[in-house]
Amino acid sequence: MSNPALFPDHTKPADLAGHFGVSERTLREKVRAIDAFAMLGRTMVLFPEHVEALKEAMKCPSRSTSAERSGTTGALLPGGDFEALQARLTKKSPKGSRRVSKRKNGEVISMDRGRI
Repeated sequence: MSNPALFPDHTKPADLAGHFGVSERTLREKVRAIDAFAMLGRTMVLFPEHVEALKEAMKCPSRSTSAERSGTTGALLPGGDFEALQARLTKKSPKGSRRVSKRKNGEVISMDRGRI
């Protein structure tokens, strides 16, 4: 007489991959990338919260117009107005490269045993 509350709903990557129409390998890579899986020994198991996280990760981010998700803000660019930024970006670079002083050579030692 088992208690159904003790055995949570779960699925395996092979079953879920067939449902989504992708390879098992692709599904395993995706759930590993978003860290939405459980391991029991060498067996990967996906619980309902893992499947929900996978479905969220699969949504296309390009449909979002939210400023919070896209990272856009209405604030001005730092460093002044357009003319100041343009002047900074079009500033002439110094001609040539900086000279680097040569390293001094070390003392030369003869390898001839007859000469000291």
